[in-house]
Amino acid sequence: MSCDIYHLLNDILDDVRVEYVQAFYLVLAYLCYVTALDYPPFFAYLEKLLSIPASLIDPKIVDLNNLNYDGWLVVVYQRTTVILTELVLGIVLLKYVHSMLPFSAS
Repeated sequence: MSCDIYHLLNDILDDVRVEYVQAFYLVLAYLCYVTALDYPPFFAYLEKLLSIPASLIDPKIVDLNNLNYDGWLVVVYQRTTVILTELVLGIVLLKYVHSMLPFSAS
């Protein structure tokens, strides 16, 4: 008798798992369609933060009506911010990996 209950519960759980996985993929597909995850929301905040010093360096950098502006300050500023943000990302990643080690050498 208990074996029948086990199989019944197992069948119910299999159905729940299948429905859960289907629902998960439907939500994921909806999010990808609606929010366009190729442009994450926090990247917009990073751009806004980086536009503050950019406007001090050269106000034409942040002028939306001046899309083809390619002054040398733009190139220098963009390359510098890419290098600095990659360095920050690398340092944070190294600290995270170091903190995940079972015992650290510090």
